[in-house]
Amino acid sequence: MSKIYEITIEELLELYAAGQRDFSRFIIKYTGQYFDNGIDLRGVKFRGDSLEDLIYALQNSDLSGADLRGINLRERLLDGANLSGALLNKADLWRTGLNRANLSGANLSGADLQEATFVTANLKEANLSKTTLYETSFYCADLSGVNFSKAKINGPVWFNEANLTQVDFTKIILDISWDNIDFREAYFENTIMPDGTIRNS
Repeated sequence: MSKIYEITIEELLELYAAGQRDFSRFIIKYTGQYFDNGIDLRGVKFRGDSLEDLIYALQNSDLSGADLRGINLRERLLDGANLSGALLNKADLWRTGLNRANLSGANLSGADLQEATFVTANLKEANLSKTTLYETSFYCADLSGVNFSKAKINGPVWFNEANLTQVDFTKIILDISWDNIDFREAYFENTIMPDGTIRNS
């Protein structure tokens, strides 16, 4: 079994500056330092519980192109983070704050998004297929081109004022009535609904 190394976030940044990108065998510990403008971690690779101690440190950080498949980010705050093009397949994002985050082109297939918040987030062209949704908020989010196919909705989900242009809702698995999904003032254009019909505002 590979050894797991424990380092501080400051040591992580030193290793990153030296060119290291694979931190899949590292546990990152938070030392209390606050990063007002976030940190640069473009293209890094993390796994499992390696970031579980970083509750606030990743807000406004640049994690574009990061490999975060299977990562545990439960109840973390990534508000304002850049996760464009990131791999978040099967990530645990239960109660994660991703408000104002950029997730354009990100792959969240199979992720747990229950109680996560994406208020005013950019998810343009993101893959949210096979995700689990319950009390998930996409209020005012840009969801244009998002793939929700085979996502499982276990309870209320809020799409209020979201951009749903060319969203794919086919083969959605609903444990509640579709009429209970909140689409107030959402913008529809060539949106594919679960029954295959096209909806426009």
